[in-house]
Amino acid sequence: MRRTASSNVAAGPSTEEPASVPRLLIGCGIGPTLELYDVTIFGLASALVFNQLFFPANSPATGTLLSFMTFGVGFLMRPIGGMLAGHFGDRYGRKLVLIWTLYLMGGATVLIGLLPGHAVLGLAAPVLLVVLRLLQGVAQGAETGSAALMLMEHAPPKRSGLYTSVLGMSSPLGALIATLVWTVAQTSTGDALLEWGWRIPFLLSAIVVAVGAYARFRLAESPEFQKVRKNDDIADYPLARSLRIDLPRVLCVVGVNAGFIGSYYLVITWMPGYLRNGLDTSAGVVSLGLLAANIAMVATVVLSAWLSDHLGRRPIIAAGAVAMAALIVPVFSLLQGSAVAVVSGMTIAGLALGVMLGPLIVFFAEQFATGHRLSGFSLGYQIGAAVGGGVAPSVAAALFAATSGTAAVAVFVIVSSLVTLFCLAPLRRTAESTSPETITPQLQA
Repeated sequence: MRRTASSNVAAGPSTEEPASVPRLLIGCGIGPTLELYDVTIFGLASALVFNQLFFPANSPATGTLLSFMTFGVGFLMRPIGGMLAGHFGDRYGRKLVLIWTLYLMGGATVLIGLLPGHAVLGLAAPVLLVVLRLLQGVAQGAETGSAALMLMEHAPPKRSGLYTSVLGMSSPLGALIATLVWTVAQTSTGDALLEWGWRIPFLLSAIVVAVGAYARFRLAESPEFQKVRKNDDIADYPLARSLRIDLPRVLCVVGVNAGFIGSYYLVITWMPGYLRNGLDTSAGVVSLGLLAANIAMVATVVLSAWLSDHLGRRPIIAAGAVAMAALIVPVFSLLQGSAVAVVSGMTIAGLALGVMLGPLIVFFAEQFATGHRLSGFSLGYQIGAAVGGGVAPSVAAALFAATSGTAAVAVFVIVSSLVTLFCLAPLRRTAESTSPETITPQLQA
């Protein structure tokens, strides 16, 4: 391993403005937009059509559960994608990882849109669906950390939260676009949705890939990574360095993110299926509720990220987790009411999630030193995503099927929020007012 003189100091944001802020924001933001677009489309298709297209031999409930399990396997690959991104991103630069993840993620999504169903391929159809979902998971595991670090390491003082909020905004924006596209496809194709209409949203991701590739090729490399490379502080095995120095911190990031992601994907993937299949809510109302939830998240993410630059990250994240735990029972009550009540309930859930999401990504990135930052961030974040997002829809579906009610699902969300709070406490406070020189590898007492 090469010289690591500065490995125990987490460098702060760059003090120089990037050459092109719009290019930076678009280039980094378009990946999470595509990621959540792909995940949301897959989640909606899992809830509404994949049970009939790829698992038709099973009962509707079993087919839906198998669809959600297929959705969940992608999360199992995220830690692998995160480790690959960490190794190459900490050794060769953030930009390289940003480019190849975009192609892999978008390519897998387009191929899903071209995949024949069980009626044509038989057992090979669900097998290929799982393989493509696994490839999506690898790409998604590499995306978040690379984009977050590119934004954070370009950001001027007291703006790293605001800059990285682009990721928090672009994620629900991707879900918002996906919901709009799915609604249009569902409305315009009608009965043909099962035959070919469901393919349209998947194929349209090719447009996002083309735009994103153009933007990312024009990005400048992270200035902080360039400093590390200039100082010859590149580790041969960045992940090993991160685990040796920061293992407790990585584990805490796993727990915080698992709790958040579990609640997040329950809202955007399981809840629509519950409304349609469990409560027979109209497709239009479900789509409107998802739109409202994502709009609420986009707006709240910016505000909470900006506040975290001045008040610190931990208090904002904790407030969102407490709100989610306190409001989930009223939210489920609203979902059983009128159309207005359904939309209101989903909006409330979106607001609570947005409060947590705004400062979450930069908070994780600030926990690690520049030389192994992508490795530590990606491993902790993506294991948390695999644990939380990979199991949440399936667990919620199983709990609902076993109890024929939402009480157990509400308990699951409350427990997820408590996990976030418990694992949040040991992590060090971060904000732009924190001097980088005071940061040490040990967890704050």
